[in-house]
Amino acid sequence: MAGFDVPLNPFLPGILLMFTLEAPATVPFREHRIPTAGLFDLEIAGSESALGKVSGDLFEIVESGGDQACVAMGDACGHGVAAAMLGVDIRRLVSMLSVEGRDPGRILTDVNRHVTRRFPACRFVTLTLLMVDRRTLEVRYATAGQSFYRISPEGRSERCDSDNSPVGVFDDEQFETVHAEPLQPGETLVLVSDGFRETLNSERRMYGEERLLDRLCELRSCDSRDFIDGLYEDVARFRGDASETDDRTVVTVRLAPRRV
Repeated sequence: MAGFDVPLNPFLPGILLMFTLEAPATVPFREHRIPTAGLFDLEIAGSESALGKVSGDLFEIVESGGDQACVAMGDACGHGVAAAMLGVDIRRLVSMLSVEGRDPGRILTDVNRHVTRRFPACRFVTLTLLMVDRRTLEVRYATAGQSFYRISPEGRSERCDSDNSPVGVFDDEQFETVHAEPLQPGETLVLVSDGFRETLNSERRMYGEERLLDRLCELRSCDSRDFIDGLYEDVARFRGDASETDDRTVVTVRLAPRRV
């Protein structure tokens, strides 16, 4: 495979620092619709909540080469400006490589090579990159230490993952592209950062994956805004008076009837 390298702009750290300090710490809700070949739009919605002034989580939507819609969601290790700078750089790379039409595994392999060369060994990112074909609705994805969930209309949940490490751990890691079943009406793909699962209450009990999946299935019939708001509200009820400990980001991907 041909090598991949991105020239390092000597002004990049300052540029990214300015960007992260000016960006809002919390993005309550945003939605993006992409037409498909059928009667539905691909509806991608998300919300980000930062622990401090800036977030180490990342969320990106790209209409890539050909008929592919690309969604990336990740979580850089640590908090604050350093994590946010790494996240901004990865968003830039994912956007650039997705437009070139590469598959998810190849993109993560190239992003990983860049991160291990440009950042210290202690910096890593858990990352999910999925693509949906707007003609066939086929789902392809690659993961780097971060799973996502597929919720059926009947309330069944499926954990989607691979055996790959987070981005930035091993410079020679080859990331796998997984080919999944086409997205169906009524299904929801849910990408969440670990800030949800690892939320602690005043008794030091963790929110956990079991409760997360139960709540995702309960919310499956809601529209995207209510789905996302409902998840944040449930985590807030569980946390109670305990302090916040991490950034949180949630992204949903589903088919929605086309607006007329």
